[in-house]
Amino acid sequence: MALLLATVSEGTEFDFTSETNSEEPWSYADTTGSTMVGRQVGFRLSSGSSSYRSRSSCSNNPSTQSHPGCRQCDQCPMGLAGRMVRNGSMQALISAFSRESGVLERWFSELDLDFVLVGTRGSNNAGLLATNDHCSRWGKGLTVMALVLSGSITQGQLRGDWQTARAIRDGVASIKNYSVVEAGLSTVALSDAEPYGLWIARFAEACFSTMLTFAATLTAEQHQRLTFKLSRLLDMHSYISNAWETLMPSLLGESRLLLSNEMKNLVRKIDSDFSRERHRLGEAIWRMTQETKALISRKDSWETIPQDGDIHKTTELILEFVTQFLKNESVLNSIVWRFSDFWYDTSAINVVMDMVHDMERQLEEKSQSLSDPSLRYFFMVNNSHFIKQKLICSYKVPFWSLCGRNLKVESYVKTYLEVSWGPVIACLHNTTTLSFRRRSSLAKFHSEFKKICRVQKLWKVRDPDLRFMLRNAIISKVIPEYKKHLEERKDHQEENSIDFQRSSTEDLEDTLKELFEG
Repeated sequence: MALLLATVSEGTEFDFTSETNSEEPWSYADTTGSTMVGRQVGFRLSSGSSSYRSRSSCSNNPSTQSHPGCRQCDQCPMGLAGRMVRNGSMQALISAFSRESGVLERWFSELDLDFVLVGTRGSNNAGLLATNDHCSRWGKGLTVMALVLSGSITQGQLRGDWQTARAIRDGVASIKNYSVVEAGLSTVALSDAEPYGLWIARFAEACFSTMLTFAATLTAEQHQRLTFKLSRLLDMHSYISNAWETLMPSLLGESRLLLSNEMKNLVRKIDSDFSRERHRLGEAIWRMTQETKALISRKDSWETIPQDGDIHKTTELILEFVTQFLKNESVLNSIVWRFSDFWYDTSAINVVMDMVHDMERQLEEKSQSLSDPSLRYFFMVNNSHFIKQKLICSYKVPFWSLCGRNLKVESYVKTYLEVSWGPVIACLHNTTTLSFRRRSSLAKFHSEFKKICRVQKLWKVRDPDLRFMLRNAIISKVIPEYKKHLEERKDHQEENSIDFQRSSTEDLEDTLKELFEG
């Protein structure tokens, strides 16, 4: 009976049965400041969440924690929808829809969705569709529509419409009259011949047909960055799925009460529109997962290796996709089950980690093209650390996988230190008891040290924590050996030897702390 009521947590007020005149006439645009509803509502559907955020109480929504309950919260979709239903404005709008023209335009204007009507009428709106703000506003508007229309059905049932509908079904009585008052509208009497639920279904079909047509237009926009397009597809799939979950149980329940062929056809049409658009979006998202895999395998994706050891641009691009996929794990899970032809693609995590493994193999292979072994392993340190950090931030990757990648980064660091700084330290050990040989080894050490620092100062490490760790690792490897060598020289050199006083350890440390600034 009351999907919205059932999904609000205990203790949350969400009353659709308040008297119509208990609140001032109100509009959605009043609350949102008439424009840019998405900026004012302070609400965002988390497409990666496994639960429907707008079906939780406002106190559980991070964006609305300052609001104690849904009834008082006019800044989230559930609070907005509840107020629109309680004050009677929706009843007036729905009843006017069958008698007047321009009602749908008025409703879309109230929801700050005028651009949807522009987009579905074939206007030249490429520039309009290019902004993510319109996708967000469309999604929030769709959410409010579903909540309001589901709430209108619930309100009618709670006020006794279901008893009247049964009476009509049994041929005993006709629908009671409703009277609602809204600013700018006169009192409206609902028809004796048609139940209110049928009016809601007609209005819902017109609304969602327009909204879903615009969704197809929005996602078909070609002039988009790939990661932006993926984010849009995932968000829209989540918005549509959540709206379907909110609206359809109420409509189906109403259709069982009203034995009307038109009602059943309308409900079937709405359900079909939602299913078709979800399937189309699912196909597009799955196609992008395959395009991402293909991008990893393409030779031209890895042709240019950064000569400063920086993160490869393809690594960054792939991890943008991976982050989007993991953020929307629940959406991708359903898509994987529906569209994958491979037995091992059983979940979003499997698909994503397969991409990561392929990317790591490509990095290993392409790093071999670097002639300098130091740069080769430095490049792998940078990229492997970047991959690990992105996976950690997703909070989705299994712990064992993160541990394995941490060990891999440590292994690359260890190899880099040996390949890059081992030869420098070796200069100190290539000595005999002869004094001039010791002077020669120290001079060679300083020569090699300066040369490698001059080169690696230009190498780039973006992550300050990794940069700090690498510098300290180098200091821990080089400085103790240098000190040890100086201590040994005291036994064979005069106390005031010029060679002995050369370059203190502090000077060396200061030089090492300037590495990897790019």
